Amino acid sequence: MLLLRRWFDFLVMALEDKLIYFPTKYPDGFWEVESFRSRERQVVPKIEDCYFEASDGVRLHGWYCTPHRNAAGSLVPVESQMVLLWFHATPGTSATDTK
Repeated sequence: MLLLRRWFDFLVMALEDKLIYFPTKYPDGFWEVESFRSRERQVVPKIEDCYFEASDGVRLHGWYCTPHRNAAGSLVPVESQMVLLWFHATPGTSATDTK
């Protein structure tokens, strides 16, 4: 049992850099939100930068995304009755969560 515990401790120490999340700092990430490439008739998000202030005075940034369809090289709005509010919930940025 002691040998198993020692092996586990060694494994955790060997992999500890992989177990800790290190976010990237601005401006790393995908910030060219207007340059999504799409095929004909593919639905893609049209993204607008939004800034608003929280009740404690902190300035927050978000993206407002609306669905658009690629029609002959231009984006045509798609009717939608829903809104998705996305909190990426990491200490990084939403620009690094594009995978």
